[in-house]
Amino acid sequence: MAEQSLNRTEKGVPFGQSKASVSLDAMRGIAALLVCSDHCRHIFFAEYHEIANRALFLPYAITSTGHQSVVIFFVLSGFLVGGSVFRSLDQNRWSWKRYLTHRFVRLWLVLIPALLLCFGWDSLGQYLHQHHLGLNPALLQHIPGQVAASPIQHRQGLAMDETLPTFLGNVFFLQTILVQTFGSNGPLWSLSYEFWYYLLFPCAVLAIRSRHGLSSRVLFAISFFLMAFFVGKNICTFFPLWLMGAVLIYLPRPRCSFLWRVVATAIYCAIFVGCTQISRHFPIGSDYVLGVATTFYLWLLLAAKERSSQGTGERVARNLARFSYTLYLVHMPFLFFLGGLLVQETRWRPSLPTVAFAFVLWMAALLYAWIVAAATEFRVDDVKKWAEMRVDRLFPNAP
Repeated sequence: MAEQSLNRTEKGVPFGQSKASVSLDAMRGIAALLVCSDHCRHIFFAEYHEIANRALFLPYAITSTGHQSVVIFFVLSGFLVGGSVFRSLDQNRWSWKRYLTHRFVRLWLVLIPALLLCFGWDSLGQYLHQHHLGLNPALLQHIPGQVAASPIQHRQGLAMDETLPTFLGNVFFLQTILVQTFGSNGPLWSLSYEFWYYLLFPCAVLAIRSRHGLSSRVLFAISFFLMAFFVGKNICTFFPLWLMGAVLIYLPRPRCSFLWRVVATAIYCAIFVGCTQISRHFPIGSDYVLGVATTFYLWLLLAAKERSSQGTGERVARNLARFSYTLYLVHMPFLFFLGGLLVQETRWRPSLPTVAFAFVLWMAALLYAWIVAAATEFRVDDVKKWAEMRVDRLFPNAP
């Protein structure tokens, strides 16, 4: 969900052209795929405790890692976005105007179409199936509590909401704070977390840095605490996970061979899947365990300082990351619609035909996200340049 860093490695290779950058893109892309897989499996298949085949434990465990994948997004975002803040300040190039313009363009360019598409899919489902948001009662009973609901929905037991105030609240990243996530698009809960971290972090850094005057630092500190109070405990609880990624900017790059990175990958995958089991009993604790493991794993991946070879695997990683943000924002309403259309009284039992059919639907969700990204996310750099020119004209003297 974040821009790539442009700092240089010790060998002089731009980070964006290094194998380390490819590894981070692969993590981002795979995390988005896992979120989509988690939701797809929950929508179409019965829960693990409802089936008799215990040999399916590992597939069910892997397709239950949607929340853990969001933790990866937080740490990666801290490294990439937090790193851009640090570099701008170190090079005396910091500008609130430029920073906020880039952040809003990056987020809104996909978010606003995603909200409109969500309204379209939910309305079509309601029209065709005569069920709330187009879902069968069996799905509605299960999904809001397990997959789609935001923390505010969990607390208040609210049904899905597609009113104009909720739409606007999601546009301005107030979901989970003042409004629910919009319609069936439950994954939007984490986007509000991301947005407020984008504001909290610069305020915290500017309040601490000694090069700024005392009055400015006090103002930034007050802004930080007021925002933290406004967004509440849930968002602040996950902020340290985001900060873990930002800390990596100032850590020296490790000396780690390719073999050790392969071993670290195997260990990290085991921890990642294991955290899905731990989270049932210690949800916050498991998130912090995974956050620390992710930070350490990213640190090891940063040892890959050599230039990317642009092989097939690397191109796949780049392309997955290229539309990962769009995939995260648009897949759920599409899958919800298909669930309401295809799932009857009970969800499917895993079998070769049902798994194959679900795989086709999963691939359709990826294709759908790619098409949306072609009209939105793929154009982000051009839109940023256009927005910067417009903002400069409107606010020529803004800092």
